[in-house]
Amino acid sequence: EYVAEINQLRQENEKLIAEKEKLSEENESLANTLQTAKQTNEELSTARAALLTEKQELEQTADALAKKVNVASVVKVEGIEATGLKERSNGKMVSKRRADNIDQLQVCFNTTINEVAGMGTEVFIIRILNPSGETIAIDELGSGVFVSNDTNQEMRYTMQKELDYEQEEVKVCANWIPGQPFAIGRYTVEIYNKGYLAGSGTFELK
Repeated sequence: EYVAEINQLRQENEKLIAEKEKLSEENESLANTLQTAKQTNEELSTARAALLTEKQELEQTADALAKKVNVASVVKVEGIEATGLKERSNGKMVSKRRADNIDQLQVCFNTTINEVAGMGTEVFIIRILNPSGETIAIDELGSGVFVSNDTNQEMRYTMQKELDYEQEEVKVCANWIPGQPFAIGRYTVEIYNKGYLAGSGTFELK
């Protein structure tokens, strides 16, 4: 019986040793797999970081190119003139230079040729600054706020004028009728297109 028991114990011991060796091999295999997975994960993380950096650089390049194209497509204006007008009883408009003798301002300017801009609707934002440097604006008459791409700041504007632009020089006029008196002094007119200053000028009311 002792011999049989010893033999049985030996068999069980050999079986345990075999299982231990098998478990060791499996453990080593799992360790290798884990190490490979970690290495792969690190490689993927590095690749992802590189792709994100490349994506950001491409976005910055695209933004810079878009900005350059936007700036290049600005339709510049020339010959800015502002005239004080008074409507007579017969409906005829006559130009005046005295602040107390006008009821509206007419702002005119000439567009320039810009092939980058293409053809289509162009919006020109007009700012009229009074002698105190304040923007003349009445929301009920079409005034509002826009963001200047030159300064990235919000700015008030007096009125805006749309034009069916056909890549040619055209005279554009817009009338400002505030229904209130004008101040004496030097005024400034600024014309913006696509958020950029396209031209400016001054005029004086006595």
